[in-house]
Amino acid sequence: MFLVAENSAYEFRTLLQILVWRGSLKPLLPNPVIRLGQSTKKAQDKLTSISLHPSREIHQHVLNPWPCFVSPVRKMKWVTREHVHVDRTACPWLIKKYVDPKAEFIFVPVEKVEEVAKKEKAIPYDTPNAELGHHGDKCSFDAIAEKYNIKDPALLQLAKIIRSADTGKPLAPEGVGLDAVMTGISVAAKDDHEAVEKAGPVYDALYMFCRLKLLAEKYKREIKSLDRKQRREFLRKKLLEQS
Repeated sequence: MFLVAENSAYEFRTLLQILVWRGSLKPLLPNPVIRLGQSTKKAQDKLTSISLHPSREIHQHVLNPWPCFVSPVRKMKWVTREHVHVDRTACPWLIKKYVDPKAEFIFVPVEKVEEVAKKEKAIPYDTPNAELGHHGDKCSFDAIAEKYNIKDPALLQLAKIIRSADTGKPLAPEGVGLDAVMTGISVAAKDDHEAVEKAGPVYDALYMFCRLKLLAEKYKREIKSLDRKQRREFLRKKLLEQS
């Protein structure tokens, strides 16, 4: 069990992440920190619950299945290029769902990203020469998922759709539709912050679609003889069983 003082939680979380990356600890949650101030019994119960029932922590509800974790003491800042489209709307969604729900995003001209990153102590993404940017055939969404060790199978399926939409490559048939939707959202929104906000439900829906797609493949024999309504109820039941 790890107990840390409130003002050192951020640094301690970083240490735990290093241990996870080295394989010394099993990554139970993105931020496995129990802060000082909780009773020992409460902290022990928390860690036991996470160890024995990770799905209860990760899936709060079948229609809102996002990781539940202790937020960093300091809100993380992220900076990228203005005029968002696919990757730069998908990355904030990913960060808020899996990394930091209180993350703050800054959108600036490409030539200002480095300057603002230093001034605001922000993490640059989807911008030239950024660690969390395009590398080979993969886009920034992939880089963030790899950086934070996100292994959710449905999320990785979603990453393929986003990669297809962002690069124009025929990696997933849904990519063309996502590209069209994000083009419409980015043009209609008053600014990049509104575009990201409006894009959120689209990625929620696509993530759920990916979960259903994986379940349909897993239970393809069972649903083969079912009609559309029966298939829907069968898959919904399986989603509930995962929560």
